[in-house]
Amino acid sequence: MGLLSLAIWLPIAIGALLLAAGRDENAGMVRGVALLGSIVSFLVTLPLITRFDTTTAALQFQEKFTWIERFNVHYHLGVDGLSVWFVLLTAFITVIVVIAGWEVITERVAQYMGAFLILSGLMSLLVSGIATYRAVGFGESFAGLWVGAWLTAWLVAFPVVLVVAPLARRTVTLLVESRQ
Repeated sequence: MGLLSLAIWLPIAIGALLLAAGRDENAGMVRGVALLGSIVSFLVTLPLITRFDTTTAALQFQEKFTWIERFNVHYHLGVDGLSVWFVLLTAFITVIVVIAGWEVITERVAQYMGAFLILSGLMSLLVSGIATYRAVGFGESFAGLWVGAWLTAWLVAFPVVLVVAPLARRTVTLLVESRQ
C-alpha cells in the first residue's frame, strides 16, 4: 500500500476500530489510540514532502490499479505541488483536533474519536462522487477523478467544519434549552 492510500485509509481503519471496540470505561485508552493513530497518519505524510521532486509538475507518488474490472474502474491517486501540502495539513489538523477534544469530550469518547477519524476520511466521499459523476459520467477515468475530487473536497471542507461545528453546536444547544 502506498503512502497516499495509507494517509487516507489508516485514520478510517483506526476510527472503525475505536467505534467497534471503544468503551467509556476505557476513555483514556481510546484517547491514546486516537492520538497514536492520528500521529502515525501524520507521520505517513512526511515522506511525501521529503521525497517530493520540485523540478516537475507531474503527479507524484501515483498509485494505480484496477479496482472493479467488470466496469473498468481504477483506483488512482497522486499529488502535485499544491495538493501535497494539503495532504500534510489535513493530517496535522487531525492530530490537533484529537488533542483539542482530549479533556473536552468526557462522554462517549470512543464514539467521538472514532467518528471523527472516520469523518476525516469520508466526509466528502459522496459529494465528490456525485460531482465527479456529473462532470465526467461513469467512464474509465471516473474512479481516479473521484478520488482526486474527494481529496480536494476533504481538504477544503475539513477546516470549514472545524469553524462551523462549534457554532452549530451552540445554536442547537440554545434552541433545545429554550424549549425546556
